Amino acid sequence: MRESLGGYREYFHSIVGFFVIENHLLYTTNGLVSKVTLEEMWATSVEKVSNVLKTQTSYCTDSGLIQEIKRLIMLFSNTLTNYGYNISHLTQALLEIREHYTEVLTQRCFHEFQEIFKEDNYHPLQVVNLTEYASVVAAFPFKDPNLEKSAFPRRFPFSSMVPKVYKQVKEFVRSSLWYTEDLNLTQTKIDEMIQKSTNLLLTGTLSGCLTTLIQKPSVGLLELIQITLNTNYLECTNIYLEEFITSVTKSSVKDESYKAELQGKSMFKDARAEAEEQIYEKLKAKIDESFDLASYDWTLNEPEGRASDYIIDLVAFLQSTFLAFTNLPVI
Repeated sequence: MRESLGGYREYFHSIVGFFVIENHLLYTTNGLVSKVTLEEMWATSVEKVSNVLKTQTSYCTDSGLIQEIKRLIMLFSNTLTNYGYNISHLTQALLEIREHYTEVLTQRCFHEFQEIFKEDNYHPLQVVNLTEYASVVAAFPFKDPNLEKSAFPRRFPFSSMVPKVYKQVKEFVRSSLWYTEDLNLTQTKIDEMIQKSTNLLLTGTLSGCLTTLIQKPSVGLLELIQITLNTNYLECTNIYLEEFITSVTKSSVKDESYKAELQGKSMFKDARAEAEEQIYEKLKAKIDESFDLASYDWTLNEPEGRASDYIIDLVAFLQSTFLAFTNLPVI
């Protein structure tokens, strides 16, 4: 039953069939079935059913399948409610299954983030026509009047990971919100759930992926500089994500009775600080490497009259690197 929707259907059908027939006998026969006995049978059964559902769904790693299972549980619950059965155990089971559903969504995002970082070339995103430009600004909240007036090809200051990460977080919010539908939750409770899961995605999953990326030995200086720029633009999206949650939940994220906010700004600042530290370490390593290769004779009494080729190359490297630094945000 774990990975088969048909298995869940058969399971629910057998239970519904039994208790619907028993309910029918209760009201159409004289003493064949007692109400007390039927209620006791249901109380025992619904607790076992809830435990089975929580156990079986805990093995499911497909968010789409969990969505379908949730629909079946809702149909099962509504059907038995119409016959007067208490479904509080099933309601609680749905809330606990939601926690696993959120974990599955988070794991999916983890793989998506890794793929996004892998595919990025860490150069400014370039578009060659108006269609491509419109596609980027429609997916990511960025406005630059000077860029809008410039000729094609146009280059955004961030690389492709920025709009892709932003889009992935929004998809996570939508999928998380979908599960809360029809659960009779208060608006405040829904806000708390969505913000908690989104904060965990940002400060746990995305933060971890960024740290792994930044600490990769294969990531060079110029790539680290671009990543630093990217985190600055992602940090600015925090308010837009809050507004997005407000719009999809049809409530106010900053309601007077609910002060929680997304924690993306602090996370991206930490990631940027880590990237800057890696830039510093790689610069030091490059300088040390140049001096080690040159095998200088530090005991010369007089200079030979010209700079070493290693020094010339090192100065050229530092000039190009420091030029890239001019694009970094002023904090």
